[in-house]
Amino acid sequence: MIRGRRGLGFSAFGIAVFALGIASQAGGQLIPARALFGEHAIQSVAVNPSGTHIAALAQLEGTYGVLVQEVETGAIDPVYRGRGEISFLGWVDDNTLVVVENEKSRTRTHLLELDQQEYSLEFEKKRVRADGWLEDPLPSFPDEVLWARRDSKRSEVFRVPTSELVEPSGSGGFSNRIGERYRLAKMSEFVVAWIPDRHGQVRAALARRGEEE
Repeated sequence: MIRGRRGLGFSAFGIAVFALGIASQAGGQLIPARALFGEHAIQSVAVNPSGTHIAALAQLEGTYGVLVQEVETGAIDPVYRGRGEISFLGWVDDNTLVVVENEKSRTRTHLLELDQQEYSLEFEKKRVRADGWLEDPLPSFPDEVLWARRDSKRSEVFRVPTSELVEPSGSGGFSNRIGERYRLAKMSEFVVAWIPDRHGQVRAALARRGEEE
């Protein structure tokens, strides 16, 4: 377990911009768009399902990182510093963030499990070992995500507990048993996007055939 307020080296300026936007919200005032998405460090923000914490993707001093603010107290903790470009940040549930990072043509997915202590926010990073990619974090369904994979013969999508994604690499990722249990759909086409409804069930797919989609 790592304490979030130490050792990640984010600039005070970037954190101050994030705090300014939340303070305006707390005072009942509208937040200027430039306070969060202007030329400053904050690239995007995401609110957890219960609204108790806000995560921000920041680019500070040439490095991508993740900041989390507790809405009630305004306390800000840097919880992740990436080595590459972070292409996605979202909440899986109230206490778990998912971070997708691209580094040297490789994509890595991490889960950040947060634990709010009295004076700091602690977190534990877990690397996803399963083959495939995050399709949808399903924030309304705690501990479950939509996970997709594709090979030369078919495309598949799974609704799977996050615990199944972080098994040790020696477990082989998705086994046949897990696939049969959690698979929602499969197609012989080259699927580029699976589209779920509000209940977390896949209702449509965007597929590519030749040069067309």
